[in-house]
Amino acid sequence: MSEVRHITVHLNDSLQSSAVLTIAVAVADALDAPITPVYAVDPPELGAFVTPEGAALANAASQHDVKARRDEAARRCANLLQSRAMEVELGEALAALEQRSRTTDLLVVAQPFDDEPTGHAAGLTEKLAVASACPVLVVPRAMRGREGAVPSAGRRVLVAWAGSRECARAMHDALPILQRAAAVRLLHIGAESPRIAADQSATEVHLRRHGVAAKWCTAAPAAESTEALLQRTSPEVDESVTQTLLRHAVEHDIDLLVMGAYSRPRALEWMLGGVTRSMMREMCLPVLMSH
Repeated sequence: MSEVRHITVHLNDSLQSSAVLTIAVAVADALDAPITPVYAVDPPELGAFVTPEGAALANAASQHDVKARRDEAARRCANLLQSRAMEVELGEALAALEQRSRTTDLLVVAQPFDDEPTGHAAGLTEKLAVASACPVLVVPRAMRGREGAVPSAGRRVLVAWAGSRECARAMHDALPILQRAAAVRLLHIGAESPRIAADQSATEVHLRRHGVAAKWCTAAPAAESTEALLQRTSPEVDESVTQTLLRHAVEHDIDLLVMGAYSRPRALEWMLGGVTRSMMREMCLPVLMSH
């Protein structure tokens, strides 16, 4: 992605929406990109009706309900929306946002949070992380309540590096942000190896071509030793990698994490890979994900 020319922000019935819009505005201002706030929730279940007239009345009532909830979301975010018009999607939220992702450069959404109504089915953010046609910026619950402060997301950036296609995709998608950052760190978690050394050299050269001077770092996962880590079960390994990334972010005053979003095929659905799933649950700073 050479430049970010347009940002789409997902708003819903959650109180998290104002924090999502706050970060989106900060990123848009830094990149000099316009944003489109989109209110997207799932339509209420209409049930079965005997007559076409009954179905039409129920559909009209459903659209009226969604628009009333949209107006409430707009009221909560009024100071951030300013002159920006909030658009509304009347269909299924996931399908609508997937479609929107094909004609925008960045999609900003909220961290999954099941303890309050959002207006759409659970798992929306997780599914968008691997189904979106553009990178997805996930705003954590921890940002709620900070709307009055001047936020930053992209001043000091940490790129999680594992040498995979997803990692490279995320780094490439983040280039407009990396080029404007005051500091960029690439973190490899695990033992050094000839392949990792070659990755480091090639990646640093590639970033310099784009005007990005990055500091390469290596860290052991949050475990007693590499041998102990390898003996752990997979969920424990995933959690260890996540905690190492977040600890590094806190220690170095990072305000944006960039990482690949991984998935695992299962029947006809996509499941998130372990570290991606763990990060969705534990994140404490904005995370840009690409699949």
